[in-house]
Amino acid sequence: MGEDSVGMQSWLKICRMGAVLRLVCGLLTLAFSVLFSRQPTRYKGYIITGLQLIGSLVFTLTLVLYAVEFNDQTNHKLTGKTAFVASYDLGWSYMLGWVSVFLSIVNVVLTIVVFQSVLKRRKVEEKRFSDAKRLMKKNCYYLNVEEDEGVAANPSYPI
Repeated sequence: MGEDSVGMQSWLKICRMGAVLRLVCGLLTLAFSVLFSRQPTRYKGYIITGLQLIGSLVFTLTLVLYAVEFNDQTNHKLTGKTAFVASYDLGWSYMLGWVSVFLSIVNVVLTIVVFQSVLKRRKVEEKRFSDAKRLMKKNCYYLNVEEDEGVAANPSYPI
């Protein structure tokens, strides 16, 4: 049903291109997630989330276009006119497409939550480290070279 005398119909080519675009966005998301895992920042999280969201939106548009055109083609083939035909089946792969869109939107939300918590934890650790550094400077004695020689020459010098 997807073929005509000239070849594949244009809407089917667009649907395939949308699926390939979703795959590319998913692979880029995976690659950037691996690259950005060592030093997460807010902007890197935005890049990953944006790629996931773009892929989800493109695939959603692809699924909607496929359903509309499939319905139109089914109506023309079965009745020869544009009257509504109640029975047509899109198949299991179409349903899995919608499940993947739902899961990728859940993944976007989880990515935002994880990056925010990592950044918050990193900020707390940096504050804790700077406080420890400040306390070390405040409570430790630093000896100059002259004082060090005085310690060696005078053994009664308190340490």
